[in-house]
This record gives sequence, C-alpha cells and structure tokens, in this order.
Amino acid sequence: MMRAIIFQSIAITIASLLAYRWGLKNYGMDNLIIARTIVFATLISAELFRAYSSRSSRHSVFKIGVFSNKTLNYAVLFSFLLLFAAIYVPFLQKKSSIPTPPKYKGLANCIGLWSFAFGSR
Repeated sequence: MMRAIIFQSIAITIASLLAYRWGLKNYGMDNLIIARTIVFATLISAELFRAYSSRSSRHSVFKIGVFSNKTLNYAVLFSFLLLFAAIYVPFLQKKSSIPTPPKYKGLANCIGLWSFAFGSR
C-alpha cells in the first residue's frame, strides 16, 4: 500500500511538472498565471482520479468497477464542476485570483496528464 501511495505521488508530481512546462511552452513566460492555473487543474484532477484508485488496497479499480460507487461519482463530478467554475466563471475567477483563464483547449490537453496518475497503480 505504501509503495502504491509513493508511486502515485511521484506520478502526480511528474504530471504537474509536465503540465507547467506545457503551459509555459504554449502560453509563454509572460503568462505564468495561466501555466499555474493549468497545474492547479492538473493537480486537482489527478487527486480526484486518485480517489477512485484508493478505494481498495487489494483490488484494482477496474476489478471493483470504476463507476460502482455512485456517491463517489457524484462527488467527483461536482468537484470537476467546481474546478471549472473557479477557473471560468468571472465572479469566481476574482475569488480564486485567476485573472485570465486558459483556453478550454489548454485544459483539455491535460486530460492525458490527469489520467497518468489514475493509471499508475
């Protein structure tokens, strides 16, 4: 169990660093806040996916059933909605100190990075 936690933590760290590098490459050094927002979204999403893989220490998430826990599914969906609201809703952007959100394409490209931690079990 401890080995899986360490491995997942390293995978999330790598995914976050790759997301930061990708954000800097695509938005430039002038837009550090956008790169940080992409890292924020990547980190939050990776932790939400990790909730699925942390359901059992003995069986994989695919053996248990990815969507078998409806409460977890609703919580993850609600958390994703809150994440995107914090990034893209103008009133919440001010509260979360995000002056300019990344384009939708920017966060969509990080889906592979989010799932990297999910599949690293």
